[in-house]
Amino acid sequence: MTENKFNLPAIESSYIQLGEIGHWSFVVRPVYEEDCLTLFANSLDELERAFGDQLNEDEEYHVIYRMSLFLADIAQEDKFIEVLKNHYGDDCPIFEIIPQAPVTGAAFAIEAWGLSAKSSDAISIKRTSDQVSTVSYSGLDWTHVLNCRPTVSDDLVYPKSYSCFEELQKQFNQLDISFEDVIRIWIYLGDIVGPEGETQRYKELNRARTDFFGDMKFCRKYPLDSSDFDAYPASTGIGSDGKNVILAGLSIHSNSANLVAAPLENPQQTSAFNYEKTYSPQSPKFARALGVEYDDGGIIFISGTASIIDSESRFIDKPARQANCTLDNIACLIDKTNCREHGFDDLGAELNQLAFLRVYIKRPEDYEVIAEVCRKRCGDAVPMIFTVTDVCRPELLVEMEGIVYTKK
Repeated sequence: MTENKFNLPAIESSYIQLGEIGHWSFVVRPVYEEDCLTLFANSLDELERAFGDQLNEDEEYHVIYRMSLFLADIAQEDKFIEVLKNHYGDDCPIFEIIPQAPVTGAAFAIEAWGLSAKSSDAISIKRTSDQVSTVSYSGLDWTHVLNCRPTVSDDLVYPKSYSCFEELQKQFNQLDISFEDVIRIWIYLGDIVGPEGETQRYKELNRARTDFFGDMKFCRKYPLDSSDFDAYPASTGIGSDGKNVILAGLSIHSNSANLVAAPLENPQQTSAFNYEKTYSPQSPKFARALGVEYDDGGIIFISGTASIIDSESRFIDKPARQANCTLDNIACLIDKTNCREHGFDDLGAELNQLAFLRVYIKRPEDYEVIAEVCRKRCGDAVPMIFTVTDVCRPELLVEMEGIVYTKK
């Protein structure tokens, strides 16, 4: 955690070096201030200063390549984007605008992903738009597509969700990337547990996702073995302000890094795609996590996780116990034993090794007790961001997601 000199909140960061590349995660959680745009501009300055100050002496190149901006007032979106572009100019990272209010009452919060190396030759970033870039290092090509929104005017969830998936696919296809190479998806659905006719909005999202995926075969290009299995990308399906649907996705490609990419499931939970129809007529098609191993190390992308054992919600109306159960599930998922049982020899970590943790909280009044649990379980070294939004079941009070990097 880095202290600053400009009356701003502390900036939380994490760092791990895999091979020649340093992997950085940053979280900026400002306090409330009326002049939020000036505070945002100052926060970007402070983020850059903090990044530079923490580099190793031999690291001459560093870059923020992806940014998620959580906004309390989506009507301010264009103003924040203007500040962001003015700050970075031609070197602006790709960004997504997420309509979720920081739980502290601030106007915004920032999550940023960065890389560092001894030389800029070790990292290549090809940015094709404000929302699309391919980041290459260590023989890997990571393509990020953010901020996909529906192109149809229909107000119903199914056509809007299907349109978002089509737009996400279009962006990947324009770079000659198959949608089957996507390993991580984020879905932000306004009024996620609200009604849609005689059903629920989240269930209609699941129907659209199921129909769009059709007979796609994920995780077949870089498998652990040749066995036939149900595989889907890691995913978060979470609420947001308003009524819109916003998607983001991440794909991976390699010709030389001995890459393996495959799903991880949690032995304490029913696989989401095998849920009973009582939870959703078309089950949620995602893996609990997606593991990646390559020459220099490994990465685990943890899907949105909640207080669910088997397929049942647990600890109704008990926020602290739901938070603990959620973290128990994440700990079980990323545990070295579970990773080995899925065929990964070098993956696995503990909660205090998370690169960052996103925490989605349903009720603002539960923030302090949930944050206390997270800090106690994960430690102060893990950057955390807390937002207010609905979770995919009305009785669930908290959902979490994150990333783990592991050395070989």
